[in-house]
Amino acid sequence: MQNPREQEKMIRVLYEASCDGCISTLRALIQQDPLVLHRINSRTSFTDTPLHISTSLDHLEFTKALLAHKPNLATELDSFRSTALHIASAEDHIRILKELLAAYEQACLVFDKEGRIPLHVAVIRGRLEVVTELVSAKPESLKILHKGKTVLHLCVTYNHLDILKALVDLSLEICDELLNWRDLDGNTILHLAILFKHVETVRYLVSIPKIQEASVLKNKMGFTASDMVDGIPKDLNSLEIQIMLRSNGFKSDKKETEMNLQAAATSDATEEAGKKCWRKMVRYMGKWFKHNGEWLGEMRGNLSTVATVISTMTFQSVLNPPGGFIQQGIHDSNNTSSSPLECLEVKGDQACPGDAMRVFRDPDGNFRYFIIHNTIAFFASVGVTLLLISGLPLKNKVVMWTLSMGMFITLTALVKAYFAALYVITPYKLWDTPSLDKALDASSDKVLDAVDWTGFSLFALAAGYVLSAFLVWIVKYCIKFIKHMGKAIHTHIHRPLRRLSICVRVDRINV
Repeated sequence: MQNPREQEKMIRVLYEASCDGCISTLRALIQQDPLVLHRINSRTSFTDTPLHISTSLDHLEFTKALLAHKPNLATELDSFRSTALHIASAEDHIRILKELLAAYEQACLVFDKEGRIPLHVAVIRGRLEVVTELVSAKPESLKILHKGKTVLHLCVTYNHLDILKALVDLSLEICDELLNWRDLDGNTILHLAILFKHVETVRYLVSIPKIQEASVLKNKMGFTASDMVDGIPKDLNSLEIQIMLRSNGFKSDKKETEMNLQAAATSDATEEAGKKCWRKMVRYMGKWFKHNGEWLGEMRGNLSTVATVISTMTFQSVLNPPGGFIQQGIHDSNNTSSSPLECLEVKGDQACPGDAMRVFRDPDGNFRYFIIHNTIAFFASVGVTLLLISGLPLKNKVVMWTLSMGMFITLTALVKAYFAALYVITPYKLWDTPSLDKALDASSDKVLDAVDWTGFSLFALAAGYVLSAFLVWIVKYCIKFIKHMGKAIHTHIHRPLRRLSICVRVDRINV
């Protein structure tokens, strides 16, 4: 039984042998430890198997030896979720590809990280012989789509006319179906060939009877193949394609095409105009609500003074409320034996010396409103003072808007407390009893209404500005955060990955 250190050393030697294609080393390792190939996944951190390496380096005999001792290696995936068959298809190693197909034919239907099977990889890389072998092994692989595109779409997109001709010449039933297959945008292979201005591909496609029969097929924008010519930039290739289509009986409905193009252009222009309008609005609002942190820093002392004064005022209002306190010496005249410090029963309640006088003479509850708003103003001003003396950086927007909201709440509560106190200490007949001068009453009511509306408007404007500025900042911060996270995710997923050489990594381990 070998210890883990010896097993790790043997695996390193196995990877070195796969880089060199040394069959004798592989046989010696298997003779020494018949299970060495079975420990590849459990005893190593490498994502590539020796089969991936030997396939990539085109070591045919070494690949045969690996498959002979462990055929299941053909099913293993690397960090790109590719099988060895994907690598052989991309590198055009046709001899190794035949060995892999003989070992595990189902690998033709395995998807890699990008959603491609080996046939897709071979078509994209332009490997004609590989494509022929893969289709012969698994004809049903032609039905598998890559992002909504068939193999024929890939041939046209990557301009591999020779592969396209080879697939059509196979005369398979599935190939006949794919000739007029439409992708996610509704484009057939002829649509794409015209869009990319592949003149020779268009020349070949318009000569196929099945495509001629389906000349009226439209994509999702409502364009036939002939209509596509009118929508692409004009040059010699587009003119040649146009002549080619007309000579083969492909007709274009110009009026419908112009209407579709005009509708598409109008839709795009409207959408772009809407986006520009929103961008300008957001930019303008951002400039309008841009706070000056330096100004707030300069106003630290003034804010501290105002908050302290308001705290003192509201504290003093509790010690000396409007209407004063019940004084000692007030007693019932019918009860001569009562003490001046005793409480007096008033309307079913006990009025004792030291109690606020207006508690017992306030049928509308204005004194209670005064106490509530006075308390709010006191605690809000104390909170602003604590923030100012705590040393928090005023340039921080959260702190800045917290101070603004604190001062707004303080001033609002102070004004409400003022009006509540005004109603408390003013005789009711001043408001309820009409005077002899009706014009004076009307003017007084108008003045009071104007004061109320002016005060309400000013406070509403201030509150709206502060809240809007805070919401704009939150929205901009969220947008920046989402963009940052999107870039981070995109970089993480689509970062160009390079296949690191296993040989170099083995050398590092040896060092």
